Amino acid sequence: MTPTILIFERRPRWVPELERQFLGQEFRIRGCATLQDLETRLTFNPGGLCLVELDAAPGEGLLFLGRLMARARSPKIIVVATQTFHELEWVIRELGVITFLEEPIPGDDMAAWCRRQFS
Repeated sequence: MTPTILIFERRPRWVPELERQFLGQEFRIRGCATLQDLETRLTFNPGGLCLVELDAAPGEGLLFLGRLMARARSPKIIVVATQTFHELEWVIRELGVITFLEEPIPGDDMAAWCRRQFS
């Protein structure tokens, strides 16, 4: 099965960056306009990796993470946030997030974090 990375972000940054980083490799990168779209896509990609830009929808994002934790098989989740959310890191990790990254993050570092989740 092709490793799939589902990305929720406000403006296109990680979708094009990870497409560039994984060019010629067996990775599928999919952008999601809403968290509901991301949740729906997870139904079809249960082993996928989620990358969530928390700043794009903070309140809705935390509720989304809580819903995922309640699933029998929750996906691997990377949360990207600005310094504003630093104090919430451990709360977010308790919601099942495997990695919490603060901006700025270089593209090659993000690609390495994503690769690790599939190895």
